[in-house]
Amino acid sequence: MDELKDFKDISHRIMDGITVTPGLKERTLEKCRKNNSLKPVVGILVPAACVVLAVAALGTMDWLGGNKAGMPDSSPEATIMMEAARGTDVSPQDSGGDMLKSARQGETVGFGSLAQAGKAFGGNFLQPGYIPGGFKLTAAEGFIEDKDNTTGIVLTYQNEKYSFQITEEKTGQENQAKQQKELQGYRTIEINGTPAYVKAVGAAGEGGGGPASEIRWYGSETLYSVAGQLEEAEVIKIAEAMRGR
Repeated sequence: MDELKDFKDISHRIMDGITVTPGLKERTLEKCRKNNSLKPVVGILVPAACVVLAVAALGTMDWLGGNKAGMPDSSPEATIMMEAARGTDVSPQDSGGDMLKSARQGETVGFGSLAQAGKAFGGNFLQPGYIPGGFKLTAAEGFIEDKDNTTGIVLTYQNEKYSFQITEEKTGQENQAKQQKELQGYRTIEINGTPAYVKAVGAAGEGGGGPASEIRWYGSETLYSVAGQLEEAEVIKIAEAMRGR
């Protein structure tokens, strides 16, 4: 009886704070049904405690990967850790595509590099060849339509005072026509043989927010834009230096 009491105490400590879902309970019971042999209590004390520990770990992973009360951690580091816990070898440079497999429609996924973002977005992804001095990439995010389709990418760059974003969004011809109606007040220029639309939203020193400019252009049913706290000449220079992978 002492052994049973010890086991009960051990299991209670391990399971404290673990929420056992119906699915977890059913999987555990199914494993138990497959074991038809009964062993002496003393002989199964340590193995049984290990089973409880494994169940607790499984329950924790289920909570981390699909807690309906809050959004799951979609960072590249969290994705790599979860795949490793499931027994899958994942390298950081490849995880950009793998993390989409578990993403749900409408979610936003964070990528750890431009390479991951480009892999997720596909062949129309353009990578910046020029970034103004002092600015660094601080975020790369994708908007998920389904596990095989990332409909938009937003790259955020910041320095000590200002920020700007490069946006790439998949859009059909119909959407392009609608969006072009919103370009009143934009000046039409040409970058790399393609029409582009640029606008200075605010001048340097205006409202204390620094300069603000935007440029948009279309290519291969994709809308590209560079917008933020930059002079108009700088957003044009960034746009001209965008290249395919």
